Amino acid sequence: MAAAGPFGNFLIAFSAFVVLRSGLSLGWFVAPESVSLDSIVELAKGPSYITTMLSVLLIQNVFLGTFNLLPLPPLDGSAVLGGLLPERHAIAMREFSSSGMMSMVGLLVAWQVFPAVTDPLFSLVLRAVYPDASYS
Repeated sequence: MAAAGPFGNFLIAFSAFVVLRSGLSLGWFVAPESVSLDSIVELAKGPSYITTMLSVLLIQNVFLGTFNLLPLPPLDGSAVLGGLLPERHAIAMREFSSSGMMSMVGLLVAWQVFPAVTDPLFSLVLRAVYPDASYS
């Protein structure tokens, strides 16, 4: 059950990705001169709120899904990890992470770790959208 949230994020991201790639293939969208979190593609006729919305849906949901999979309490990843562990370890992990203090520590650690993950994730998304291009 804990994987439902991240799965939903990745499903939304995949849907936006399919629309973006299809639009590029059909010539509706083009690559912008420079990409950003809210401008992965542009309409062939220029920028549009539709392309901004699709870009944000893709990136935001990839980031949220990945963030929530970090195996730190109170994020979903800690429950997913607990579901993969042997029962004895899962029980110990649940007891350990049920403390409010551990939830705060988990969020603080995630807050510090996640910025190191966003640039590689953004590059990965760009390589998927534009397999033959090179954006830095």
